[in-house]
Amino acid sequence: MIHRIYSDLPSFKNIELRSGLNVLLADREETATDRQTRNRAGKSSLVETIHFVMGANAGQDSIFRRAELQKWRFGINFDLAGQRVVAERSGEHHGRFIIRDSDTSSWAVQPASRRGIGNSLALDDWRSILGEGFFKLPANNDRERESYSPTFRSL
Repeated sequence: MIHRIYSDLPSFKNIELRSGLNVLLADREETATDRQTRNRAGKSSLVETIHFVMGANAGQDSIFRRAELQKWRFGINFDLAGQRVVAERSGEHHGRFIIRDSDTSSWAVQPASRRGIGNSLALDDWRSILGEGFFKLPANNDRERESYSPTFRSL
């Protein structure tokens, strides 16, 4: 379960989720006309943020790598294999995932302290941890993995 999606970007609308069905709706003013839509409420941005912190590629064209956003961290607080995990990622360090306040003792790869980043994992290691935790995929080891094997991101 996802508990929280957040950012240290002041204009980001942090989202707190509860058990059960959570619905994200945009408010519509009573004075709005039929031509005024519910666009720009942040629904698509929320999905993009979830993809970003769950290991999506962040190439040069990624919104998170734009100058206006790259220094800000985006995070997720969720359950993984029965444990609460807090992970963050920024466009500036797009290949690293900061792991905060999480019990990682059962993980095949342990977060390591990195210059100015804190306890973090590389992109491939993060995807491997997610694959193992969500789908019981074997830990990332290229010598053992067949080219046709599913990955966390493909599932």
